[in-house]
Amino acid sequence: KKLWNTANLIMDRLARDAIREYIGSGSTALRFAWPVSDGRPKDFTEAIKWLANRLDLELGAGPNNPAKKDGGVDVVAWRRIRDPRSKCSIVLAQCTFQTDFKHKARDIFVDQWMSWILFGWDPSVALVVPFFLSGLMFTLLFSAGARSIQALYFWDLTGAATGCVLI
Repeated sequence: KKLWNTANLIMDRLARDAIREYIGSGSTALRFAWPVSDGRPKDFTEAIKWLANRLDLELGAGPNNPAKKDGGVDVVAWRRIRDPRSKCSIVLAQCTFQTDFKHKARDIFVDQWMSWILFGWDPSVALVVPFFLSGLMFTLLFSAGARSIQALYFWDLTGAATGCVLI
């Protein structure tokens, strides 16, 4: 369990940094997931207040749900927009290692989030699934080259070994 939590923490931090870079210069991102980090309070209601303060946005009057831990959001990223009002472009992201990840995209209820924090407009929602595209690429490659699987597997392992040595 501890190893799993460590893997989730690493993935969330990688996603946080990647989304921040994707949004562009001047953006901010933080990990909102459970268990808490990045200075986030443990209590969900306090965490929402803390996040609204970080975003410089007003709290909404949405229903308080003490059973919530992270509201389905693992990473929150934003960039201020030059506007006299406190507005920003916001991304709410869910990260998962699960291979059946289709349902994970529905963990973030945007309407509920908009009732907790007055964003001004709908935030973008992202689903972060590591290794999915590379796994798909190797599946297609190995399927297409089934007759020469030994050679394909040899070069796959050689590439992985070379990467380990270089790192």
